[in-house]
Amino acid sequence: MGAFTGETPGEGVVTGVARFRFPLADPAAGTLNVVAERIRVSATSGTGEGAVTETLTGSGTLDFASRELRGVNIQLGGAGTWDVRGQYTRENVNLSAQFTDTTFTPVLRLVPGLVDLTPSLKGTLTLSAAGTYDRPRGLLRAQNLQGSVAGLSLSVPQFAGDLPDSGAFTAGGRVLTGGTVGSDGTLNVAGQLTLGRLSGTRVTFAGLLAPQPLGALPDSTVTLAQQPDGRWTLDAQSRSTTAASGAGTLRLTGTLSPRWDLSLAARNYNLPLAVIYGRESALNADLRAVDDGSVIRVTGAADFARLVLGRVNAPATIPAPGQSEVDAATGRTTDNFVSPLPEEFTTFPQPQQDPAARPARPFLQRVVFEDIPIRAANGIRIDENLVRAEFTGSLTLAGSGDRPRLSGGVRSQRGFVYLRENEFALQDSSVTFSGDNLYPTFSVQASGTVTAVTTRQRVPVTLELSGEFVTRNGTPVLDLTTTLRCTSEGSSCADPDTGLPYGEAELYALVATGVPNLAALPSNLGALGSSAIQTALNVFVLGEFERTIANAFGLDVFRLTPQLSVEDGTVGATITLGSYLTRDLYLQYQVDLNGEGLINAEYTAPDSRFTFKVSTPLKGLNLQSIRPTFSVGYNVNDRTNVNFGVENGERGAVFRFGVRYLFGR
Repeated sequence: MGAFTGETPGEGVVTGVARFRFPLADPAAGTLNVVAERIRVSATSGTGEGAVTETLTGSGTLDFASRELRGVNIQLGGAGTWDVRGQYTRENVNLSAQFTDTTFTPVLRLVPGLVDLTPSLKGTLTLSAAGTYDRPRGLLRAQNLQGSVAGLSLSVPQFAGDLPDSGAFTAGGRVLTGGTVGSDGTLNVAGQLTLGRLSGTRVTFAGLLAPQPLGALPDSTVTLAQQPDGRWTLDAQSRSTTAASGAGTLRLTGTLSPRWDLSLAARNYNLPLAVIYGRESALNADLRAVDDGSVIRVTGAADFARLVLGRVNAPATIPAPGQSEVDAATGRTTDNFVSPLPEEFTTFPQPQQDPAARPARPFLQRVVFEDIPIRAANGIRIDENLVRAEFTGSLTLAGSGDRPRLSGGVRSQRGFVYLRENEFALQDSSVTFSGDNLYPTFSVQASGTVTAVTTRQRVPVTLELSGEFVTRNGTPVLDLTTTLRCTSEGSSCADPDTGLPYGEAELYALVATGVPNLAALPSNLGALGSSAIQTALNVFVLGEFERTIANAFGLDVFRLTPQLSVEDGTVGATITLGSYLTRDLYLQYQVDLNGEGLINAEYTAPDSRFTFKVSTPLKGLNLQSIRPTFSVGYNVNDRTNVNFGVENGERGAVFRFGVRYLFGR
């Protein structure tokens, strides 16, 4: 198989004898006899120490002739059990397949069309067939099926299907998905199977849908129906209700096969836009997607009668592949403590990125947006702890699905920016989309009065924030510039003792600490260059996000360490979550955008004599990546410390023992 498909992550080995004979014009009329003394299929997920291999081994026989399965007996064990046996002939139909607490991943990884989608599936599945050759009876039962494919996770707690003698089959159960499309609802299937031909098939889903770029679409119903003329049609709708906008509807109808001809209509619908933190909206839109044989052209227009931006809780669906659910309901008063852990436990190396760009999906290349206008007639409102403002403007969507482009601009009308206890009124601020890609350039200007804590001097300050996304090594990087300056010259913006005007360093100290006197700070900011001052301002603005999120989730420590604009063009971030479980026990979890995590815990006795530390890396939910490191320390007295540690590395365990004695007073 590898000779035709290239290297595959799965492996299949069959040892035995196979005899086959069939006419090329009608292979099903031939014969096939297989006696497999040994069957072994395996697949490996992950890389390095986080790799997990699942294997099934056993034996089997198969006898097929004259369009009849005269006998099959396959027994596999290892990662669960496979028990397939019986026959399907004109004289007798008695076929069963029992898969118990097993994995299907090794077999799925051998299918060439699924290799690039990284499929995985495990659970319990029962299939059986009885009745007659032309009018069989079938049964399907599934329990606790879980898996993933192409960034979509799947969970099926219970699913049942039946095929009676009449051929009118039915199936149904609860289905949950996460990742690219989250869902939680009931799936029902019905139709007619006569002599191997399907007719009147109808697939209906009812429940919650949550596409990743959008968010939760409640009260959703999706129906896929087979028409008598061979077409497959789609009818999907969702209803929303808000106190501000009232009831709204969203409906998608049309033909899916043999060619797309879909129409979307939205009337006063509260469409969530998670990609831009859209919290509340009232959308009126008419869009159409038509496949002309070469491309899928999308035309129409969208108007937002109401649009409010601001962080909103994520929909309650299962997590995406490689992620875990988070429970942040503590209700505890939060203080922004600094992590007590050593630097090596709180610092990540720069992630390595694959220089080869991922090829675009052919389907997205076929989707063409025909200059779709996106308008917000009544403006866009941002309601956040950091910013409260109103904007107006319009955009135009063009390009293709794999390379969409936005053109137009959004300009501020009124609003405020809040940094600590300081309020800055928005002045001339805008976000501009050039039409070359999806990334904007932005310019924000806000003015306010900051009061010095010591002298009660009211200093007029202007905050200017400008930025753009630049592409370096094929990766978009945010180039951010933040400056502070005096709004007006004069005594109000000068040191009352010396009469010297405030510089950017003094203004930063004033906004951040309320004290413009650099001598009162731990270090002299006046000695920093302009680049360092701008970096400090960028970090200060990001720190306001950290403080807001930490307060919202009840965490003692929430730290976001981003890579903004760096020389090699890489982009990434590290997120640190920490909490004091008790006064003496601190727990911290740190993770980067590649899923490389680090769990740390430190216990210090109330008298500070005894300390215990443990840390381990954790990649996603892969328990194979855990390599715990322990450290125990005991302070004999003020001068003497005894410590013992065990470090689990790639080459084995390392034991450390040390005694530290402090000389002098």
